[in-house]
Amino acid sequence: MEIKTITWRDVSGNKLSRQLHPGMLTKKKYYKYARIREIGAKDQVLHNIEYDSDYAITWLSRKVCRPLQVLGKKQVLELIEKAWELNKLEELSRPSRLIDVD
Repeated sequence: MEIKTITWRDVSGNKLSRQLHPGMLTKKKYYKYARIREIGAKDQVLHNIEYDSDYAITWLSRKVCRPLQVLGKKQVLELIEKAWELNKLEELSRPSRLIDVD
């Protein structure tokens, strides 16, 4: 069976269901296998889905910026900074992980 490669924009349904991954921000892009149903198809079929920096930007826009836009950019960026610092503290208590993000 040949596995078709599509971009995240070609996914039917919720295009932003995949969590962010550092690989989405690399020149190599990021691929993830998923079973999806193409429009008009009866069954789900395995696809290789390509994610890129546009996905990450769209995800951040809709999942973070849009719900908080009433606060204004400055306050949202302050919240992100606090969340970043909290993440750093939590990371210090976890075993080290290395991620290659060329």
